[in-house]
Amino acid sequence: MDKRQEGLLGEEMAVRSLRQEGYKILERNYSNRFG
Repeated sequence: MDKRQEGLLGEEMAVRSLRQEGYKILERNYSNRFG
């Protein structure tokens, strides 16, 4: 697993955890090689 996959997995786990606590995720920051 490379760093990008680890980052995406970590972000997904954080989003799930926050949603369970009642937070709404308004925007996700996906950086890519073009931006």
